[in-house]
Amino acid sequence: MIVEGDFRVGDVLSVACPFTVTTVEQGITWDHVSVRWPWWEIGSSNEFAHWNGIVALGVGSDGSVESEAEPELFRTDPPPEQLKAGDVCRVGVPPTVVHVTVVDHHDPPLETAWLPRPTQTVTVLRRGLSYREFPDGSQLDGSGYTIHPGDGIPFTFELLMRPYAS
Repeated sequence: MIVEGDFRVGDVLSVACPFTVTTVEQGITWDHVSVRWPWWEIGSSNEFAHWNGIVALGVGSDGSVESEAEPELFRTDPPPEQLKAGDVCRVGVPPTVVHVTVVDHHDPPLETAWLPRPTQTVTVLRRGLSYREFPDGSQLDGSGYTIHPGDGIPFTFELLMRPYAS
């Protein structure tokens, strides 16, 4: 088990999050399924951003999030192709091997529209990927999937390998 905050670039981890009951807000639309996020609270003190409590999870072009090639870590149970707005489902992360590409610390905590506010951002890529693929013209940079340890999502991290001593 890795101690929260002790992440290093190059670490190989197994990351997981227990599946938690939630509701589907929209079925599959534009390569995502939207669910009511069960772990964060809506932060009302941010004057620049407002969040409605819904998170869109990326879905593969075939309507599935089960592909190893997809960058999304979170999964729904049942799979998104079986869900429609109003359905009850579970959302979580099955044990997934990733490698850390970036570690950022935020002091003061990152200003977000949800609570608790993150003090750290860890960017990861799934096993076998060297960059995160995005459609042409995307504003995203391909560095990976961001996780905010300590932001209320009950992630567990197991350090599988640390390739560098420091």
